[in-house]
Amino acid sequence: MSYHLLSLEHYQPSLRRLLYRLMELLMLGAIVTGYWMYDCYESGQAALKQALIDLAHANFTGSNPKSEQPY
Repeated sequence: MSYHLLSLEHYQPSLRRLLYRLMELLMLGAIVTGYWMYDCYESGQAALKQALIDLAHANFTGSNPKSEQPY
């Protein structure tokens, strides 16, 4: 019975098309959100790696690479 409630076959054709379109938009939103989150994760990893490299450089040389290299 619960499968019957989830099935879209018993809805009117126009409502069925609307529900399919809404499901497509929901899936597209999930894909775009997932890609955006992964992109943010990768850029965060790169920034963290560079910060650790700068920290290690400062610890070993006693200097701050940010103050020596103007951007």
